[in-house]
Order: sequence, then C-alpha cells, then structure tokens
Amino acid sequence: SLKATAAIPPCIITGPGSACEETQGLVYSGTQGTDITHSWSFAGSANGATFCSPTNQPTVCVNAGTGNFVLQLSISNGPMTVSCLMPVTIYPKPVVSVNDTSICIGGSATLTASVSSGTEPFSYLWDTGDTTQKITVSPSSTTTYSVTVVDGNGCTGIGSGTVTVLPNPMCSIAGPDSVCPGSINT
Repeated sequence: SLKATAAIPPCIITGPGSACEETQGLVYSGTQGTDITHSWSFAGSANGATFCSPTNQPTVCVNAGTGNFVLQLSISNGPMTVSCLMPVTIYPKPVVSVNDTSICIGGSATLTASVSSGTEPFSYLWDTGDTTQKITVSPSSTTTYSVTVVDGNGCTGIGSGTVTVLPNPMCSIAGPDSVCPGSINT
C-alpha cells in the first residue's frame, strides 16, 4: 500500500528588508501550515544580529547588529525540507557631534551639529525647538544642548555640546582716589 505524504508549501519570509543598525525587535514571519516545523538561522555572518525569540516558531524576533545579514528559514513536513533566504540591509546611524564653547555672561555662542555617517538629507531637532544645523544661544549659566538628527533612511543619532558661561573679569585700579590738575601721581 502507498502512504500519501502532505505536500510542503513554498518557503516564504515576510518582514522588513532594511533597518537601522542596532534596531531591536524586528519581526519576521515564515510559511505556516499544518504539521510544519520551522528552523530560523543566519546564512553567513550575522554581523552582530541576534535572535530575541525562539527559532523554532513560525515568527521570529531579530535584534539587528551593525551590518547586513541574511535570514534563513528552513521548513519541514516529515522528510521534506525547503529553505528560503531574505537579505536584510542595515543602515548606519548618524554619528552626531556638537562643538563645545565658552562665553562671558551676556554673550552668545553658535553650536553646530556635525554628522559623520548616515544618509542625506538630515533633519535636526534641538532641545531648544530649533530645526537647523546651527543654533545661536545666550545662556545665563553653563548649559548643555542636545540635538537629534534623523537621516534619509529614518535612522537617528543624538549629539550634545556644552556652552560654558565664564564670569565677567574683575577690574581694579590702584592709586589715590583723586588727582589734582597739574600734579603727577605714580
């Protein structure tokens, strides 16, 4: 007698094909069906990516690392196994630096956000509410200002710079309190 075996459905992975580096909780789903077992893995280097859920379920959670990775799903139904791959592009986060500077009381300073990675265009949001790359501030005491930068891929970086407020210099003049016309005081 012949025993019929169930056909295995095609292997399909759905989920984000790209993300920002170190994104937590990326969710991927695989083919589902009766009597199917799942096995998730990384094909090749994971580049710091890790699984954040069991790898024997139809859905898996991945924490991205700092580089691209290829997600692999193997599904089995009895003796039959098929596998599929999904490449995931990981974009670098903007690295943001802001200059530190000093002013005297009553002075003003310009802070500039410099971005050394990420993808243009960049948008800026300072904790002052300003949305430009440079801001001019006049704090009355030493203050640290932060800026959040979002790049063209939606990746976020944060930087901060401190404006140190220095006391005004003290001035003193030594000598007699008064001088008569025509006299020389030393």
